[in-house]
Amino acid sequence: MDIKNRSLSVDVKYASNSNLPDYLFSNILLFPFRLGWNITITALIITAFVFWFGFIFGSVIAVVLILIFAPDLFLLPLGLAVLYTRMWY
Repeated sequence: MDIKNRSLSVDVKYASNSNLPDYLFSNILLFPFRLGWNITITALIITAFVFWFGFIFGSVIAVVLILIFAPDLFLLPLGLAVLYTRMWY
């Protein structure tokens, strides 16, 4: 009988919110939305790279001018990476 009481008190102890951080439940609730947002941003970056490289390599003069004056423009769609959000706080 004493074993049952101890196991019951352990269940009640872990069911309370006292041992868990306050932000744990908000992390659990927001995780699917953050995951969906990050997947959307990844898809946008990949799509932007496809369109950007199609635009650049569609014209020979554009490639030459970008290579000479602004080689950083080849990675222009990576500017969307600032929209990523942390998955867990």
